[in-house]
Amino acid sequence: MSEISPKERKGGRRGISCPFCSARQQVAAAAESVFCRKCHEYISLKDHVLKKSHVLESVVTRGNILVKRNGDVKGNLTGSTVVIEGKVVGDLKADQRICLRASSHVYGDVSAPRVVMEDGAVLVGKCEVQTATNTQSAAAATNSFESSLAP
Repeated sequence: MSEISPKERKGGRRGISCPFCSARQQVAAAAESVFCRKCHEYISLKDHVLKKSHVLESVVTRGNILVKRNGDVKGNLTGSTVVIEGKVVGDLKADQRICLRASSHVYGDVSAPRVVMEDGAVLVGKCEVQTATNTQSAAAATNSFESSLAP
């Protein structure tokens, strides 16, 4: 589930950005947590797998988050990649992508550069795709699709 490239593993370091102030810094590839040098907030770098019912304020990590099919989470989730197979009541944010599997039910807003929703996934909330490039690509695809429907 980890997104550390082989090049980063070899060098023993990887770059991260703080989820609170967006400051970039280098950390050891094997690090599980670090304090931000700019805002001094604690940053978890671990992957999280939520398998059953959890009531929490939030999970903030630079690792990945997976909510399993039987997972029932009440709280906000922020990670590198967020994959939902179960139920979440709360907002989702990701640096890379959010994937809502067919069995997922999300009641909250989602925000990431890439958002994937399988057929059958339920999202009650807003969906924000963050990068201008992705927004332009989506607009071009929509225009292409609409023009193909024209008589």
